This record gives sequence, C-alpha cells and structure tokens, in this order.
Amino acid sequence: MNRKIAGYAKAHWKGLLSFAFAWMVFLFWGARYFFVLSYQEQSQMLLLTWDYLVARLAAPGGLSCWVGEFLTQFYFLPWIGALLLSLIYVAIQRLTWQLARREGASDGYYPLSFVPVLAVWCCMADEAVLLSFPLSLAVVLALCLLLRQGKSFGKLAVPALFIAVPVVYWLFGTVVYIVALYVAICWTRHARPCWKGMTAGISLLAWTLLTVWMSLFVTVFPFYRLLSGLPYYAFQTVVSWAVLSVMLLTALTPFVLSWLPRRQLKGSFIAALALAVAAIGYKCVAGQYQKESMDVMEYDALVRAERWKAILEKAQTDSHPTEMSVACADLALYNQGMLLTHLGAYRQIGPKGLFLSMETDMLSAITVGEIFYRLGLVNESLRFFYDAQETIPTYNKSARLTARMAEIELVNGQYDVARKYLHLLQKTLFYRHWAEDRLALLGDEQAINSHPVYGFLRKCRLEENSLFQPALMMETLQKLYRHNHDNRMAAEYMQAVMMMAGPSR
Repeated sequence: MNRKIAGYAKAHWKGLLSFAFAWMVFLFWGARYFFVLSYQEQSQMLLLTWDYLVARLAAPGGLSCWVGEFLTQFYFLPWIGALLLSLIYVAIQRLTWQLARREGASDGYYPLSFVPVLAVWCCMADEAVLLSFPLSLAVVLALCLLLRQGKSFGKLAVPALFIAVPVVYWLFGTVVYIVALYVAICWTRHARPCWKGMTAGISLLAWTLLTVWMSLFVTVFPFYRLLSGLPYYAFQTVVSWAVLSVMLLTALTPFVLSWLPRRQLKGSFIAALALAVAAIGYKCVAGQYQKESMDVMEYDALVRAERWKAILEKAQTDSHPTEMSVACADLALYNQGMLLTHLGAYRQIGPKGLFLSMETDMLSAITVGEIFYRLGLVNESLRFFYDAQETIPTYNKSARLTARMAEIELVNGQYDVARKYLHLLQKTLFYRHWAEDRLALLGDEQAINSHPVYGFLRKCRLEENSLFQPALMMETLQKLYRHNHDNRMAAEYMQAVMMMAGPSR
C-alpha cells in the first residue's frame, strides 16, 4: 500500500504540488483574510442589466472589469470567494508551466512556475488591486498557450495578431503587453533568420503601444492611466508599478525556465527547490499582509457580520489599540451586555473612543455610521454612510451601504427615496430577495412600527435635523435617552462616558 502511494506521488507530484497550493490559497482567503474579500464586495454594486454591461464595455479592459465585478459579488460568501481565488491562482500557475514546457523547460524546475502567482498574491495585499487583474492574467496566459503551436506560429500569425491586439486590449486591458512580449520573444528565438523575427516582434510591441495611445482619443482617461491599465487598480489617479512588474515577470518566466540547464534533476534537488520557493513565498506573502489597514478591514467585517465575541477576542490581543479597535470593542461589549461591567477590562482612550474621530476614510465612516444607526441617530448615520460611499476609489456605489440607506429612509418614512434604493438592489444577485422583502413594507405603517428593528428605531430617532458634535457627545446621549427611556444603548453609552470622564464629569 505504501509503495502504491509512493508511486502515485512520484508520478503525479506536480499535480499534488498544485493541489496543495490551491488548498493554502483557499484557507488563506477563506479562514484568515476573509475581511479583505468583504471589503472588496462592499465596494461595488454590480447591476445585472444591459446598461451596466455596456457602460463597462465602453472603456479599455471593460469585459475584464465586468467579469471581475461579477465574480467579486460572490465574496458576499467568503468561502466561495476563496474558492474562486484558489482556482484563478492555480490556473495562472499551471498555464505558466505549460508555456514553459512549450519552450523546453525541464520538469525539475516545476516549483519555479509558482513565482508569478506568488507575486500576484503579494500584489493583492494592496486592497486596491482588483480581481480583474489575476483574472485577466489567466485569460492572456491561456491565449498565449493557444497561440504557441510548436516552434512557429504559422503564416497567418502576424496579420492575425496585429488584428487581435486591439481586441484583446479593449476587452482585457493592458495585460495585452504579456501577449505582445511573449510572442515577440518567441519570434525572435525561433525565426530564421533571427532578424526577421526580431523585426516582427518589435513591430508588434510598437503596435501594442500605439493601440493604447489611440484609445486616448475615444476615452476620457489620461494616457498614464491607459498605459498602466484601467480595470486592475481601484485608485484612478495612481499608477500601480507592482501590477506592471507582475505583468513583466509573468511574461518572462516561461523563457527563464527554458534557459535553465536541461538535465534530469534529482528528487532531493526538486524537493529542496520546492521548499525554498515555499519558504520565500510564505515570508513575502506574510510580510505584505501584516499592516494596520488589515486590522481596520477585519474590525469592519466583524461588525458587519455582528460577530461580537470575535471582536472582543481580537481586541484583547491587540498590543497597539486604535480608535477603530476601541470603538468596535465598546460596541461589541454593549451587544454582549458587558459594556458597564467589563469596560475596564479593555483598553480605552477616553470618551472619544466610543464613537471614533470624525474620520473621512471609508471604513471609519462606516463604523461611525453603524454606531449611530444602533443608537437611533439615523439621520447622522445616513450622512456617514453616504460619505463612505462617495469615498470608494473606483467611484462605484456600494450594495451594503445602499441597503443601509434604504433602511434609514424606510425608518424616516421617505418611501420614494427608499423605493429608489431598493429597486437598484433588486438588480443585484445577493441583495435581490432582501430588497423585495423591504419593498413589501413600504407604506405599511403597522408592519414597520411592529418591526423589531425599524419600529424601535422610529421610537428612538430624533426628528429634528442637527449635526453631531464630538464636544457635545454627552448632551446628545442625554437627549436620546430623554426622548425614549427604552433606548438602553444611549443610557449605557452615557454611563460609559461618565465612567471614563472621571469625577470631574
């Protein structure tokens, strides 16, 4: 039996290595960094309409952008998102290896085919790198594999490629650089005489750049953004050199592997090479994902999922608490019925830690909005949710925030506005049924007033329109409690302010 297992492992070691890698990617995104997927999902609202698709196809890389957003909405269920990423990552690795084999790489260098996808993994530590980037990489690598037939491309290859470059560029963006560079190197290597292949390759690269330049006349984007690729990076005014570097690495890796000595390598050497790649990859990936923004995204995702115990467990292990961590921990303490009894067990930064400072970044604004929403300051929370949506770097709308704003308008009795938001959500995949349930409540005062959440918020909300001021925190909480003595959260937050303010208060 052991011999059979050993024989199977020896015969299929490459597939087993890719399978193990897929499991690591799946567990990484599904179990540990699920909150990055939550952040990406809440930063968009893909509408399943022809108008939305046409709007995306009107810019270079439009199909890549639309498909990326379509798959990103499945991040609503993090394990499905993790599965999609693991499949895309393995596709990039396997396609890289197939291209390397076409160029004559030895089987022993198989572990090195993981280098480009590890670079992609590190690159996606920047939450602004979108799913359309690894997806487009997989597509163009498959295209390169289709083009690569033997040692030549056939007589129709040159005119066909000059026609295909603008099409690939418009559909998938500047990953077309990979196709152009790969084909140019192949022509240079295999053409006889060499100078003909080199001339054709240089012409193809020049045509690719000219194609990008010509798109300047049919789009509204600056040339530097067109050169770097539109659908891959969320910030529209920033060039991601990491994305461009990964493109270059992906295009060159098959040739680098083929230039290594072609000989039968010992199993011990291959095992050592695989361990080295795994160790270096682990260190690079782990290093890239250890940053403060990850903690902020994690707290936001935990509040969204109402995982109060997980928030408290995380807060206890934080060696450097921030305003975000303190505000989320205090919110979790209240929801666990522990705010007044266990307040001193968690590090505090004074009364201001209950609400966060009036920050302008997206996640801080969402957290403040969630606290205000639960307190009954629904109009204040509406402002924060709206501001958070306007800070999304891709200028997309957010399904999560649109849903919250619809609920607030429902509580306020602004049914026409709520209906507008809910009709948008009806055109999404994961919020459709939720929106239909809320549409049934519109105008039904008895159903809304008896609703466990909306009815209570109607009783607690302050009808007068005013701006929340941190300096008047205590006065606002007192006003909420006087308005409705059943507002237990306002009462406990008011007592927490007094406990942290000390005897002077």
